[in-house]
Amino acid sequence: MKDINKRAMAESALALLIIAIITMGVLGVFVYKYTERQSCIQKVELCKMSITVVSAYKKALGIDQVLSIVEPKIDCPICVPDSSGNIKNKEEKETMQEIANHLRWCWYKTTGQNNLAGGTAEGQIQFCTVCSEFKTAQEISIINLLSFLREKKINTGPGAGETYQQYLSTTLPIDKIFDYQFIIDNSLLATSQPDSRAFSTLQTELNKQSLLHNILPNKQYQVINYNLPFSAHDSSKVSFNQIFLVPTEDVVNLPCEIYHYQKE
Repeated sequence: MKDINKRAMAESALALLIIAIITMGVLGVFVYKYTERQSCIQKVELCKMSITVVSAYKKALGIDQVLSIVEPKIDCPICVPDSSGNIKNKEEKETMQEIANHLRWCWYKTTGQNNLAGGTAEGQIQFCTVCSEFKTAQEISIINLLSFLREKKINTGPGAGETYQQYLSTTLPIDKIFDYQFIIDNSLLATSQPDSRAFSTLQTELNKQSLLHNILPNKQYQVINYNLPFSAHDSSKVSFNQIFLVPTEDVVNLPCEIYHYQKE
């Protein structure tokens, strides 16, 4: 009888030990994921703050002063909360959700239309900030993704209550996010001093058909914020701010005078 009791107690203790180990493992994964997410959000806020400071600096000072004073540095590590660089084993809608968040967090951390990282209209440069990079496990239809961005509302975080299209108030229409060829081929963006006439001409080109390609599986893409200021007729500053989703292999063809890529 005593042996049976001892065996039962030993089995109970072993069961409790196994439960404890499993519980600790689950909690460990949760704590790691939570810490990782918090760290990512901190990096996002760091990026937003640094671009805000640089933009304020360049807006306040003229180009002559900018050249003679050490300017603040942009600090934008590649990071997307609740996503990663490898989107795998997902249904199409789940994958589109993650891609949409890559775009949304890029727009948020690069301060949207307030981004003046490219400088002032008197001394502008074509400034490209790499927000994130990813690849998917399956092919994603751009037509379906565009419909998702137009219809899907953001639940929490930046843009909550708006559709992704409403939140992504980029200079060009939403479909141009997937037409990186637009800035490669557009001579107006290659000029050293683009002015209001160039900007107006750009506006007339928005109805041109976009060169849209599906997102291919296991192919690396970068989400890039492209910033270039223009001079307007009334001496105000018009900033060209656009997000582009670019195959990594084609990034070298972008007209970026500064290409900010910060892995960590």
